[in-house]
Amino acid sequence: MTGPGKLIRRLGRDDVRLLQQLGSAIRAEQPPLDYCRELLEDPRIYVIAATVGQTGAGWAIAHRRPRWHGGELLLDELDVLEPFRRQGLARAMLTGLRDLARQDGGSELLALTSESNVPAMRLYAACGGTRGQADEALWAWSLDA
Repeated sequence: MTGPGKLIRRLGRDDVRLLQQLGSAIRAEQPPLDYCRELLEDPRIYVIAATVGQTGAGWAIAHRRPRWHGGELLLDELDVLEPFRRQGLARAMLTGLRDLARQDGGSELLALTSESNVPAMRLYAACGGTRGQADEALWAWSLDA
């Protein structure tokens, strides 16, 4: 909980419709029902929702990578809808993910962003994240034929 009428929680199997609603609002496209069910039923996927009253306001999606000494939780997405920004929801969702990862025996919560994403850089620093080496780089390979 972050304040009156604001709730941060991990979504479960019964929250398919809320996940679809958030997907439609954030991505302007409703995610397929089967995709939502798959996300919510996989214990390695963490889907956190922020709601204000009965309205979905944002989501955070992360997945746990198994490691022999504990798991890393890798943040895939963190989005708050425009009308709900600057209310502490992103910070609350990030804190919620960190706490869940810790409860599940995780070793680290990791987030990747670009330096040009100033709001994300500020959020991660304000939430106690430590930046990796300046020379670290993300490499990507297209899997299209």
